[in-house]
Amino acid sequence: MMFDTTGNKFQAKREIFIFFILLLCCSLTVWAGEEPDEESPAAQQSDAVAVTASKGGEAEIAKGDKDKGEKLSSGQLHRFKPYIANFDVSYNGVKVGEMKQQLTELRAGRQTLQTKAHTTGLVSWFKDDVVTERSIWQEEDGLRKPLSYTYRYTGSSKEVFERIEFDWEKGEASSLRDDKTTLLEVERGTLDKHMIQIVLRDSLFQGGKHYSYPVADRSKLKQYEFELVGSGVVESEKLGRLECLKVRRDDTLFWVAHKYDYLPVLIEQFDGDTTISSEITSYRSLAGG
Repeated sequence: MMFDTTGNKFQAKREIFIFFILLLCCSLTVWAGEEPDEESPAAQQSDAVAVTASKGGEAEIAKGDKDKGEKLSSGQLHRFKPYIANFDVSYNGVKVGEMKQQLTELRAGRQTLQTKAHTTGLVSWFKDDVVTERSIWQEEDGLRKPLSYTYRYTGSSKEVFERIEFDWEKGEASSLRDDKTTLLEVERGTLDKHMIQIVLRDSLFQGGKHYSYPVADRSKLKQYEFELVGSGVVESEKLGRLECLKVRRDDTLFWVAHKYDYLPVLIEQFDGDTTISSEITSYRSLAGG
């Protein structure tokens, strides 16, 4: 989802920017579907971000040498342990919302990821918005296979509900949105747009620099592209110094922390002179033992 600041679109941007913030921070990939510009704002500003967010020194661009995490052999999945993480959502440095993400173990090798974002403070007086996304997947044959995806928006605008159910025996997904159902043919390795963040984190353990995934997005299949562009440090007020890799998609920069299995601890979306971000405030492991 992209906006410009000309004509009527500028007013539209002002009216729905809170909704956009929640969409941004509730899913790593909600802005996907648009091809990145060769000189995107994220590419132009990545060095500047490293200066402000990496107080420990200049970020180094990865050139084949891998991160400090455990490198997996090809096809081996990293087992992410259950956790709860909380984030502050900001618009040009001003807090406007909060987000909570939880990874939970289910039966028979299944896991679920739920992310919920809502407006806070003065902003919530005008835009009392809540966005919830939930994915369930099964680990099978060296892959994470999505089983179901749900998205719900409630608040000051029209309620939105979306659901995608995957049938791997038939090789199709049933996508419901605005009371309209669409059947999609899905290939091996197809993901939903919420769980892709888990698979991207897994890819970082595998190594490499460029990542591409087929994704069932509403009524069509899309290819999502990510690139590892460097490394740096996020100085978190609550959690201290976090060593990170930097991953870019279009105009968005993700700072993923080694300490938390490449969880995005800082997300920055650039749109002209506007920066929308989410930054981690707490992390708690739910793993027993």
